[in-house]
Amino acid sequence: QRLKEAFKYFKRKRGKFHVQTVNWYSWRDNPDSAVGLCTWCPDSGLFTQSLAPKPSWDAFTKFTGGN
Repeated sequence: QRLKEAFKYFKRKRGKFHVQTVNWYSWRDNPDSAVGLCTWCPDSGLFTQSLAPKPSWDAFTKFTGGN
């Protein structure tokens, strides 16, 4: 849900903010990556640690036109 909301926001504001590109933070969850960074970093991937796609993967591919 957060990914969909973020992409909709940037799409809506792309002219005002001069947005040309949006990058996703992480492809895969990694609990070791968040040491001292943030509380959501370990779970920010589009895939779990075992590479199972998360719901955000579907949202990502729909938004970007991928598959």
